[in-house]
Amino acid sequence: MASAQLEAPTRLPEVDPGPMEPDLRDESMDPVDDAAYAEDVPEEDVPAAEDASSEDADEAPRAPARNVRAAESAPANGRTPAVASPPPVDEPTVITPRPVTLSPVLAPRVTDADLEALWNRWRQARATNDRDAAAAALKELRTLRVELAATDLEPLSVGFLREAAVRRRAGDMAGAVRLAEVAVELSPGLPYARFELAELYALEKPGDVSRTLGQVRQALATLAQDARYRRPALADLGALVLLAWGPRRCC
Repeated sequence: MASAQLEAPTRLPEVDPGPMEPDLRDESMDPVDDAAYAEDVPEEDVPAAEDASSEDADEAPRAPARNVRAAESAPANGRTPAVASPPPVDEPTVITPRPVTLSPVLAPRVTDADLEALWNRWRQARATNDRDAAAAALKELRTLRVELAATDLEPLSVGFLREAAVRRRAGDMAGAVRLAEVAVELSPGLPYARFELAELYALEKPGDVSRTLGQVRQALATLAQDARYRRPALADLGALVLLAWGPRRCC
């Protein structure tokens, strides 16, 4: 047992060394020599102090850098430059639209049946030779045309032209001219009515050429403007040209 205890390792207690006390007998730990050694060390060998001073020197001028730039940007005469004001913004022009007055939609109060009734009344008055009733029916017919703003009442115009032809055969040229003028008034765009009126003008007063030519000119203008009458007229003209040119070519 005693030999076993001697052979087994024993743990040493941990001891805090603390500050090492200098050995007075050791010359290397002499404080006088340490002070002399510190005095003999040149300043270049002290890096900590040098680094601290260099850092202070580097950090010192960084603070007033902005002030230096501001001083450099300031003009030499000492006046502060005027701050440029932003350009004025033009206000958008607001255009007020004009008030639009809408006209009411007017529905026609007269139908085709009313026009036909007036036409039949006029024919009955002419058949019985009642001039007053015929004149009243004709006046009412013209008034209705104005109210309807009708420009072409072609069926009624053709009826008046037929009555004018009857008056012409009976020898009443003045009555025929009046009926033809009514036909042109009811349908200003009907070339047939203007041609008939021009012919009646020529028969009634052959010396008044200007009146006749005026109706012929207007008839040709309406004929050229309306395709309904222009196409048949061109077809008839082409047929006449072919007939006139055919016999000469054969010969």
